[in-house]
Amino acid sequence: CLSKTVVCDGVEHCFDGSDEAKSMTSLDMSRVALREIDLGVFALFPNLKSLNLSQCGVKRAVRDNITLLSELRWLDLSGCP
Repeated sequence: CLSKTVVCDGVEHCFDGSDEAKSMTSLDMSRVALREIDLGVFALFPNLKSLNLSQCGVKRAVRDNITLLSELRWLDLSGCP
């Protein structure tokens, strides 16, 4: 069972997209090595209010699907080039 807040500190597969992800409100993926991220993948988390991608090395975020994160209130991309 996933808590409403999940921290993925370097774990390659920290969630599986299960129905439990729908109730998550906060996801911390800071310091996870990423180059590019399609924010549409977070559509699996429709109630996500807080997303921390700081220090991930993300160089490109695909913004086309950012509207899928309609509940998002806080996004941290600090430390990303």
